[in-house]
Amino acid sequence: MAERLTIEAALIDTGYNEIIARLTAGSEVVGDCWIFTANGADRAGYVRTHYEGRDQYVHRIAYRALIGPVEGTVDHQCHNEAAAAGLCDGSACAHRRCWNPAHLIDRSQGDNTLASPTSVAGRNARKTHCKNGHEFTPENTDVLTQTIRGRLYTRRRCRQCRRDRGELSR
Repeated sequence: MAERLTIEAALIDTGYNEIIARLTAGSEVVGDCWIFTANGADRAGYVRTHYEGRDQYVHRIAYRALIGPVEGTVDHQCHNEAAAAGLCDGSACAHRRCWNPAHLIDRSQGDNTLASPTSVAGRNARKTHCKNGHEFTPENTDVLTQTIRGRLYTRRRCRQCRRDRGELSR
């Protein structure tokens, strides 16, 4: 993660001082995380607050205010790291309430899913070998794409396993 940033340092003249002050007043610092505790979390573990006439996710407000426009989805790097270490339990993870800009990353929904240590797609993408122990190399891997109900899915198949099953000629 980036260098340590304090909540006080976030209170610079960004034009968002009022909302940042409100987020600060409703937060507690736990390690490097700025955990927003003023409102309860939703079922997924994220917190919202009323801003600009509607309820918005706190981490997205903080990203816009302290970093800049959001292009995709805002991911919590602190959550990904804690989940990978087995320290987070889904929606109960406090990191989803963190709004420290040093912990937030703007990325596409697909990249966010692949970065997740708990998503099936992310776990599969990080696999280096098939279930029978053959390495996924360019020479030994078929990459298939398929559109189902308008969504594009990509998967890998092991060529050696297909040879062993007699699906490919040797």
